[in-house]
Amino acid sequence: MEEDNSDSQHSLSKNLLSDVEQKLLKWKRFNPFTAPSGMKLIGSYLDKRIPPRLGVPEIAFLGRSNVGKSSLLNKLSTRTSGDEARVGKTPGATASVNLYALLGKAKTKAIEDKIILGFVDLPGFGYAKLSKAVQAEVQEAAERYLGRRQELALGLLLVDARRVPSDDDCAVLAALYDLDIPIVVVATKVDKLSKNEVPRAMEKIGKRLGLPPGQPLCVSAVTGEGIKDLWRILMEASETKIEEVKEELQRSQEEGSEEMREGSMLPSYEDDNERYEQGYDWITDSSVTYDYNRDEIEEREKLDEEEYSADMRSDSYSENNDQKLLKLKDLKRISRNMQRRGDL
Repeated sequence: MEEDNSDSQHSLSKNLLSDVEQKLLKWKRFNPFTAPSGMKLIGSYLDKRIPPRLGVPEIAFLGRSNVGKSSLLNKLSTRTSGDEARVGKTPGATASVNLYALLGKAKTKAIEDKIILGFVDLPGFGYAKLSKAVQAEVQEAAERYLGRRQELALGLLLVDARRVPSDDDCAVLAALYDLDIPIVVVATKVDKLSKNEVPRAMEKIGKRLGLPPGQPLCVSAVTGEGIKDLWRILMEASETKIEEVKEELQRSQEEGSEEMREGSMLPSYEDDNERYEQGYDWITDSSVTYDYNRDEIEEREKLDEEEYSADMRSDSYSENNDQKLLKLKDLKRISRNMQRRGDL
């Protein structure tokens, strides 16, 4: 009897889950070579516009302009109908977060094809000829997506197999690690190299980016080389993400139940201004530290919002204190996330 009660305590209550969360938890692995029926563009998003949640795991594609993101997306879709990933005529011209839905074949013609996976084509970086205003919108859209997307299962950083990764590639990889996003580096256009050239080229890429054994993964959207291995990685990452989401929601419900029994529900924190602040160029700075003073945090949290805002606007407020408060805000976010995960 005790075991049954324990199991029931760890089950998720559907009444406390959103429709999207319920749909996400029902996601199942599929055969990537027989299940897809095509790909559909859901929309393009800039600035503060958030792509709609599809209720399926999502894969983010990153890389320099003209590295072959769109070609790889189209290859993965095994497209028989629907939309193609957008291919810019000018390198760097794609200046939005493009969300695509990979569709699965319906059992009958009377039923619409269902969404089985999400692909997100993030803006290319490197030499995009964009105005400063558009660059700011691109930066915000990319950062908001990467920093806040619950269903993001994996980031694919695409590099050209024929070239040594640039400083931009290194900075983006470091930023993804910093955001705690699972990442796999994929070397595209491997068909442009001879078989004898591939090992040396992959060695240079791996050394430049400091990659673990087995990376980068060689792929070709032309010949199909590496696509089967890439799909295996995508499926495993998606299954892992579903398990992580389930555990996170389970902890959240258990903590909520405990707080209700104690008679003190914690407020729900949703700061729409919270996002990764390094910039989409993501140039790392080794001088940045994360040394926080807990006493100062507790004292600051006692201030009400009006007093806090007044302090921020005060002419006497020094630049040094301004930087300190920004760090405190970051720590609040980190602490809340750790509490939700059960680390604190």
